[in-house]
Amino acid sequence: MKRDDIRTQFPDATDEQINALLNIHSADIGRARGDTEALNRKVADLEAQLSTTQAELTEAKKNAGDLSALNEQITKLTADVSDRDAKLASMSRDYSIRDALRTARARDVDIVFGLLDRSKIATDKKGNLTGVEEQVKALRESKGFLFEQDEKPPRGGFGGKQDIIEPGGATTNAAMNNVIRAMAGRQ
Repeated sequence: MKRDDIRTQFPDATDEQINALLNIHSADIGRARGDTEALNRKVADLEAQLSTTQAELTEAKKNAGDLSALNEQITKLTADVSDRDAKLASMSRDYSIRDALRTARARDVDIVFGLLDRSKIATDKKGNLTGVEEQVKALRESKGFLFEQDEKPPRGGFGGKQDIIEPGGATTNAAMNNVIRAMAGRQ
């Protein structure tokens, strides 16, 4: 508002009244400008918050997709670990059974292993096998040829294979000569 505008609208107004009106009007304009500036600052702050929130929301959506992918991967890896643990436990059990068959002096561990009913073999908490001895005993009785015999064939005479070993452990012609001399009483 200008002084001339006030004079045309209020021709009877004095200069003091016009000055007072202009001061009031300026104060209102100043307050309005201050309010406008404050509101503009609030709008700018809210726009910045909105921008930050939108960026966070975008990141959260991206991470949510990553999170579901990670959860799928964790589930798959957990299943893989479980499968590997089961395979490892099975292999360990099979190795223990094969070791027990070697101890039982099986001639061919693979053949005897194939004849066992592994569903009847259990492993206790200490890792010891149960059920192997019973099956090995039954196989010894029914198919004894699969196992080394505990008794050794009798030695003696000249009819069979003779082991000629020197005291040092080597089999040689000299050892044979020593045995012949001993039998002949010439040593």
